[in-house]
Amino acid sequence: MGEINIMIEFNGKLTGNAKKIFYKKTVCMAISVMLMGSLPGAMATLIAWYLYFKIFEPYYILAGFCVVVILSLLPCTMFFSKKIIPQKVIVKENLISSQTGFRTKTISKNDVKKVCDYGDYYYIVTNFLNLSSIFVCQKDLLIKGTLEDFEMLFGDKIVRR
Repeated sequence: MGEINIMIEFNGKLTGNAKKIFYKKTVCMAISVMLMGSLPGAMATLIAWYLYFKIFEPYYILAGFCVVVILSLLPCTMFFSKKIIPQKVIVKENLISSQTGFRTKTISKNDVKKVCDYGDYYYIVTNFLNLSSIFVCQKDLLIKGTLEDFEMLFGDKIVRR
């Protein structure tokens, strides 16, 4: 089947459930990345602490975990929220581009694992190498194209929730 040349654009501020899922996915990803990134350093620090002082206190682990969680939530604070929330998602040819106040991320349609349809918005799930929470398309923010065109492009990948 030939490539379909359709342009679809969602533009505006996310609201309601679309905004909630964006923040939920962003927080989960931030905590996961922070834990994976800090775990080796934390383990090395605990081992060095134990070997040097011959003391092992479990509350140090809890305190370290709390610091990681607090640092993970920093991108979702009011200071950063206007910059990280998606403002525009464009589907054109074989590319999907999401723009925030901070950055633009573009992926190939082939990088999409599935598109979750939650009723009033779509959440585009990408493969692990392009993992991102900024591909949220609120249906009432559609300004170019139609929902039927969007569903035709991702027909076999759409999962209704």
